[in-house]
Amino acid sequence: MRRAGLLDKRLQSPRNFVCWRCQQKRSISTSFLNKKREAKEQWNARATEIRSGKRKSMLEVLEERGFVHAIVGERHALNQLMINKRLGAYVGVDPTAPSMHVGHMLPMMALAWMYLYGFHAVSLVRIQTVLLRQASCY
Repeated sequence: MRRAGLLDKRLQSPRNFVCWRCQQKRSISTSFLNKKREAKEQWNARATEIRSGKRKSMLEVLEERGFVHAIVGERHALNQLMINKRLGAYVGVDPTAPSMHVGHMLPMMALAWMYLYGFHAVSLVRIQTVLLRQASCY
């Protein structure tokens, strides 16, 4: 009878399940915070150089090199966003031919320029499609 009372009590007030990983305490070190602050200061210094005309903005570099054909929205707004914030960019390639070709390289080159200018860059290449096509050629 006592067990039934305990079971009823547990069922009336269920506890939320929290995994052991979520219960671990994690702290951010001061060295990490200092690195983030320094990176932000460096980005702000770069932005002031761009505004003063000492350095070209990323959008201007991409346009000069022929990577930009059209922009959705206002060009000025995009340029200001790229100057003021360190954005991330990615290029995803899913080659449908048996091998990669020059057409796959163009977006990678623009991504490389963004990486050289300090933006976060991620490249994704889906290799399964290439491997399946090569296997079907035999």
